[in-house]
Amino acid sequence: MQLLSSLIIIVACDPKVKSMKNIIASFAIYLVFASSVTGAEIVSYVIKHPVYNIKVSQIFLDGEIVDGDYEKYLRVYQNVNSQNVVVSQLNLESGGGLVDDGLKIGRHVRRHAISTNIERHKNCFSSCALIFLAGIVAVNGGKLGVHRSYLKSGSKLSFSQMEKTLSENHSEVTDYLRELRLPEKIIQNFLNTSSADMTLIKKILRYDSLYEEYLISNCGVSPEVDFSTTGKEANRKLRFKYYECTYYAQNRAQKEAQGIK
Repeated sequence: MQLLSSLIIIVACDPKVKSMKNIIASFAIYLVFASSVTGAEIVSYVIKHPVYNIKVSQIFLDGEIVDGDYEKYLRVYQNVNSQNVVVSQLNLESGGGLVDDGLKIGRHVRRHAISTNIERHKNCFSSCALIFLAGIVAVNGGKLGVHRSYLKSGSKLSFSQMEKTLSENHSEVTDYLRELRLPEKIIQNFLNTSSADMTLIKKILRYDSLYEEYLISNCGVSPEVDFSTTGKEANRKLRFKYYECTYYAQNRAQKEAQGIK
């Protein structure tokens, strides 16, 4: 994205974001990869799948998203991927940060069929929301907040310069959100909310529409199935089939992204 002089397009971030605690304590942890301490804290845990005995990985991103965090995230992902372990989920807690890095991480998440998650009592605002909404399955158990991006050094610009720069950025963000096949209401929440304000999106469990069709056609299972309405044995089989199909969809997507058939 072209920027005027040394300006960086950012979204508001909360400097009081808490550090991660009690990470996936209920799972057996086998291997940890960590990023540097500058910017967001990004770590990956290789765990035993909660339904059947396969190792998968979850990445955790915690903190302000700064320049270079996409490369940092990518290194963590590649460290896991080099172990032939599928990255199943990206867990997020961030007040926001740079739009550009958020878009890059989000596109990587969607291309590699990674799910996203906001845990209870966690926040994902601004550019963090751009990443969250890229999840092939996006689960919001905390707070998801969106608004327009702004210029950190906008006071140095004339109105016409700011208008040109922000219009280009807002168009880029809109194109990205449409790439993700998001409802128009969510896109308008981004565009119509001032950078000095925040629109909170209620708790959601969202499946990408084409991913849902993939599960139906390849596995005979809809992600919308209510497991609680079936008998105990049927429930177990449905859950197993759903998780198995999700695992193989992610495994295939991540291999195809590397050019591996």
